[in-house]
Amino acid sequence: MLDFMVNAFSNNENPYGKLIQINKKGFNKKLHKSRKHIGALTEQLRQLTKLLYGFKTEKLKNTVLDGQVSLF
Repeated sequence: MLDFMVNAFSNNENPYGKLIQINKKGFNKKLHKSRKHIGALTEQLRQLTKLLYGFKTEKLKNTVLDGQVSLF
């Protein structure tokens, strides 16, 4: 819907058309940069969460610690 409104006001008859197109390009660049930054922050958060909480499972591979009786 925003594109429709921008295109309606940015034709050659509108004296602000060129300015609107320049602003649209600037906003699109900023939006792309912001989305890229959000992706990087999301990945960083995923890695830090993994470091904080470890793996999903903490299974020991058939290992019985010294002095402990196996439950299985």
